[in-house]
Order: sequence, then structure tokens, then C-alpha cells
Amino acid sequence: MSLSVSLEGHATVLRVAGELDFSTVTEFEAFYKKHKPINGSVVFDLAGLEFVDSTGVGSLLAIWKELSQNQQPFSVCNLNEDVYEILDVMGVPAFLGEEHFKRSPF
Repeated sequence: MSLSVSLEGHATVLRVAGELDFSTVTEFEAFYKKHKPINGSVVFDLAGLEFVDSTGVGSLLAIWKELSQNQQPFSVCNLNEDVYEILDVMGVPAFLGEEHFKRSPF
């Protein structure tokens, strides 16, 4: 897994690449906690995310749900078809709102 963060305009961009699964979710969660923005929008750039399992989806969902409840704007961009399909089958876009999920760059 490869993780990086940058500030682009008023948005904190978190890039996730590789596999987000049982063996990497702890690393991802620690990375998020370290770089979690207090305010401003958050963009999850998943262009390099090749695979996500239910553990990874659960971790992402918890973060996205927290952001949504705190009314902190977020978006998920550069979703490949396989990752989007997994999220869609699990009902994540419908639950949080399709407007947060983009298959294109932010």
C-alpha cells in the first residue's frame, strides 16, 4: 500500500494506492488519524487503489460517515470500476450520497 497527503487549495487530498484490506487497514487508519484535517474539505483520491475487501470498506465507511455527520465536505474521486462496484454492491454510495463519489479526477 502507498499513502500520501497534499494540500490543494482548501482541500486535503489523501491518496491511497495498492490494496486496502485486512493486512493494510491498520496502516491506513493510522495514516488518516495523523493527517485528518480539522476543517476544510477532504478528497480521497483512489486512482491507485486496486483492491479493497470488506475490512477496507468498513474503515472507509467509518471515516466517510464521521465526516458526513460532522458536516465536513468530502469526495471520493478516481474510482476504478472494480472498486466502485464493490462499494456499490455494499450500498455505500446510496447510503452516503452519490454526489460524494466521482470516477473522474477532482
